[in-house]
Amino acid sequence: GGAVAGSSAGSSQRDERARKERSIRELAVKFIGLFMQASKTPTGSISLEQAARSLLLHERGGIEPEVGAMKTKVRRLYDICNVLCSMRMLQKVRHASTAKPAFKWLGVTAETELLFDSDQAKRRVV
Repeated sequence: GGAVAGSSAGSSQRDERARKERSIRELAVKFIGLFMQASKTPTGSISLEQAARSLLLHERGGIEPEVGAMKTKVRRLYDICNVLCSMRMLQKVRHASTAKPAFKWLGVTAETELLFDSDQAKRRVV
């Protein structure tokens, strides 16, 4: 009885964590795909609102996303941007036409490489 219920709860928590990790990974992959497309445009950048709308339109088969879904997606994309910016793979810029924040894909830079340098990593405080 009790032991089975406990292990079941632990298992469902692990499943939920795995689902969330898969979800954020999939969103990050799709988001980076948008940067690959944006890099071919004159500005080479994309705003979080543009990215969220594009991803939601794709997910919903072309149906315009509602405000709540947009806000949630923008927050999740912002989290991804913070990680990629800290790894020097994205640069925060201003959108040319609206002056709103946007991001430009830099890819793996020399600064990114330094983050993964084993000597640097040994000295870094976690």
